[in-house]
Amino acid sequence: MTGARDVPAFSPKSLGYFALNGVIYHQRDGMGAVPDVAQIAYTGFVVLMRPSVYLDLCPPLKLEFNGMEAKLRAGDPIGMPFLAINQEDETIQIRSHEGRHRAHCVRSITNDAEMPVAVLLSRGDRARHVRIENVARMASGARRQRSAQEPDPPFIDGPLFERVILNGKEVELASFAPVLRM
Repeated sequence: MTGARDVPAFSPKSLGYFALNGVIYHQRDGMGAVPDVAQIAYTGFVVLMRPSVYLDLCPPLKLEFNGMEAKLRAGDPIGMPFLAINQEDETIQIRSHEGRHRAHCVRSITNDAEMPVAVLLSRGDRARHVRIENVARMASGARRQRSAQEPDPPFIDGPLFERVILNGKEVELASFAPVLRM
């Protein structure tokens, strides 16, 4: 397998294939890759979020990794986890997700260092429809995804992230969002 140092570094121009914090991401061929994330520059935006924060936003998971962490450590790529939102909700709520197993593995490998998370938009919205004010609202907190076990999920206070890639550029949220929670 390819080593992380042989792969392009994470940047707004390398969202399809890159390495970050020793983990390789490939949006077409990586484990768990999905078509909408392969086109994230069109379908949404990317945030850098700690795996523990991502997991706070998703329903709990029974941990069964089936060797995924060993594959990541060996250099096998993964697809970015994603969260789906409706940016027009008064309170941002996670509508769906994919990637809890990957997030658990990345947390273990990187000691909870930031990972890329694709944010997909509902109602047919695309990246060009995103308003930075809505991204900042999401950064300040969001309601966890609803589940059968948790029909009224809690609001997860932010900041959830501070780095955003939108429309091919890293966007500065400092004037909108507070400092990352520790």
